[in-house]
Amino acid sequence: MSLRDEWYAARAQRQQEIQFRQQQVLEHRHQTQMNLSATATNRAAMSAAMWDSLHTFHSTLQSSMANFQEDTRAYQQQVWMDQQNQRAAYVAAMRDYVWGAAPAFIGDASFGKSVSPLPAPKLGKLI
Repeated sequence: MSLRDEWYAARAQRQQEIQFRQQQVLEHRHQTQMNLSATATNRAAMSAAMWDSLHTFHSTLQSSMANFQEDTRAYQQQVWMDQQNQRAAYVAAMRDYVWGAAPAFIGDASFGKSVSPLPAPKLGKLI
């Protein structure tokens, strides 16, 4: 076999390899396009499912926070009312301690009975 025949045989073999590789690339490209198409279809479905999930989570979170805020507000109002009553009782006790018990009204049924002042509030050690 001559050198020229060997060169043409090698060239033909290279051409076949190139065609084979081009065919592989085309097949790979086709498979990739099919995967991308399936992914796009799945992406739309997954996006819709994720949106529904996030919407449900947001709604649940909003209602939970509204309930929490309402419970907190109710508790704060109860504490405020209790403390207001305690302050009013303390002021009344201090007023009675400093000024003594208020005299009975003339129209009061207990008029003429002796009025004893309330005991002084316990203020703790002053020094």
